[in-house]
Formats: sequence, structure tokens, C-alpha cells
Amino acid sequence: MNKYDHIDAVYKRKVDYHKGYFSLDRSPFLELEKEGFDVNENILLKELIHQELISFIELTIKDLPVKEKERILKKYVQCKTLESIAIEENCSIPAVYYSIKIALEKIKEVLIKNGYDIND
Repeated sequence: MNKYDHIDAVYKRKVDYHKGYFSLDRSPFLELEKEGFDVNENILLKELIHQELISFIELTIKDLPVKEKERILKKYVQCKTLESIAIEENCSIPAVYYSIKIALEKIKEVLIKNGYDIND
């Protein structure tokens, strides 16, 4: 048992020592936590804004024409390639590409019109 306690103690010391330099858990806020800053409020606010943006994009996608909506969902939700979408729909790859491009431009216009910063 002492051997395992020693291994745990060494690991905890390593984590505490290196916490300010790199993250073993890959959390971007470990450096701030080590300094004593409260980052929970900032994280929750960013998550709330992100959730709101995602739901707004979903509503925007629902308003697209049927073909554009299907192609957007196939490309970004089902992670299909343009070629596989074209084969499924029996059309050319450029047709699928331009349809998705037009749909993304429509989504971008709606986001800009509603005050979202599209660069984020």
C-alpha cells in the first residue's frame, strides 16, 4: 500500500509544480486557477453565449430551403464529403459545393443582421 501512496503523492506534487506552466488536464484556465482567480463566471457566460448562438444557427438552418438544409446537415452533422453527397443525390460535386456555399452565406447574413460577430 505504501508504494501506491507514494506514487499518488509524487503525481500530486508533479501536478502542483507544473500547474502554472502546462496543463495535465488540458484546461486553458489552470494558470488562472493557480493564481486564485475565479474563472467559473467567465466560463459560464461564454458557454451561455455559445449555447445561444448554436440554437440561433439551428433556427436559421431550419428556415433554409430543403435541399440546402439537407446538404448542410449531411456535410457538417453527418460529416460526409462533397463527393458522397453528390453520389447520393445523383448530381455534380460543384452543384453540392455551391449549394452549401450559398446556404452558409445566408446563415452569415442572418447572423450579421442580428448582431453576432462572425469572426469569433
